[in-house]
Amino acid sequence: MRARARGPSASPPGGHDHGRRDGTRDPAGAPEGAAGRQRHERDDDPAKLHADQPRRDGPAALADLLPGFFPADELRALIEAARVAPRAGGWLVELGSYCGRSTVRLGSVARERGLRLLAVDHHRGSIEMRPPFPWADPRLLDGDLGSPDSLGTLRDALALADLERHVTLWVGDGRGLIDLVRPVAGFVLVDGGHDARSCHLDLELARRFLVPGGLLAVHDVFEDPADGGQAPWRMLTAALHLGFDLVERTGSLAIARRATRPRRGPR
Repeated sequence: MRARARGPSASPPGGHDHGRRDGTRDPAGAPEGAAGRQRHERDDDPAKLHADQPRRDGPAALADLLPGFFPADELRALIEAARVAPRAGGWLVELGSYCGRSTVRLGSVARERGLRLLAVDHHRGSIEMRPPFPWADPRLLDGDLGSPDSLGTLRDALALADLERHVTLWVGDGRGLIDLVRPVAGFVLVDGGHDARSCHLDLELARRFLVPGGLLAVHDVFEDPADGGQAPWRMLTAALHLGFDLVERTGSLAIARRATRPRRGPR
């Protein structure tokens, strides 16, 4: 997610062989978007956060304990964008939560600004987060189903950060939201599944959520296939043709602003 702190809003339908940042190939045909991820890991069990993270340390320290794929510089840029995004509509939205590395930080921004955060994730991980791929975290595997289950870790993190009143969880595929969405958000983070189908859905959700002038954050954007999968890059490119303007890049995080009024096409 990736993580994003990464938990996709839709699982990829299959895998492809894509390059890593170092120019080598991913093992076992890792799917698009898997390359380029760098997991933020700790040796402790993420299910036992209560033993390591007192509430008094605050959301930033708690987020640093959580497994995920969001580098510190990109996370800082994300939070600054969320702090200056329009208040209209009253919501921030996160498409892809994983264990909550970005959720805890965005939730704290929502609390500071008197807003709410909607965090969307099915919490079963995308295909590259399951065995035998190297991004699978054995600490999160459900022994009965053999797939990740990041929901418990996220809920524990939100409780420890006192954010449960400020964060609403949608546990399920983002497709279940598509007919319910209205323009209620000044900020949307897209950090879900990195296959083409998931990115297409997440862009459609983001466009429906965002108010005019709202900010769209897209994570794991790599122009060069040697650095990572191309679906998030193609999603950003599509957004720039659909009335968004790129305003900032930090590493693989791109921030774009939705136009405040519809643009006229070429005459």
